[in-house]
Amino acid sequence: MTPGRKELFLLRHAEAIPASTGMSDFDRPLSEKGCSDARRIGLLMKELSLNPEVIFTSTALRAHTTANLVAEVINGQDKLVPLPRLYDSTLINLLVLIGETDAKFQRIMLVGHNPTFAQFVDFYAAEGLRQLPPAGLVHLAVYPSKGWSGLIAKQGILLGKWSP
Repeated sequence: MTPGRKELFLLRHAEAIPASTGMSDFDRPLSEKGCSDARRIGLLMKELSLNPEVIFTSTALRAHTTANLVAEVINGQDKLVPLPRLYDSTLINLLVLIGETDAKFQRIMLVGHNPTFAQFVDFYAAEGLRQLPPAGLVHLAVYPSKGWSGLIAKQGILLGKWSP
């Protein structure tokens, strides 16, 4: 890996069922298709050797389930770290969260939500991203100035994007 370069994976949660009466947005489970799509993205990651060292996940049910299903496929259950701050996060909050990541990690993954993930790619990557579909995965090369902090707009490189 190039000195100073780190890799960031952003995975939007897979398809969830619509909220029903009395159900909070936070508690929406994945649909059958969502479960299948999450496993499919995990298989793709395994096939391409896209192996994050840590997987930070929103604690919303749909995101946490997506992260668990992917982690099972890539044998990364021990890498899961629930982060309540990823739910309902803003672009600024996401930048702060990434900046606080331990510098020892070279490849991290975040499992969370739009619009923040798509906004981050638009902000950071030279090649923007219009939309990140459910179970959509983005792989970025990032060049922070120190550890994981100091990300500068339009300095990232979009290495790949996939959807089920």
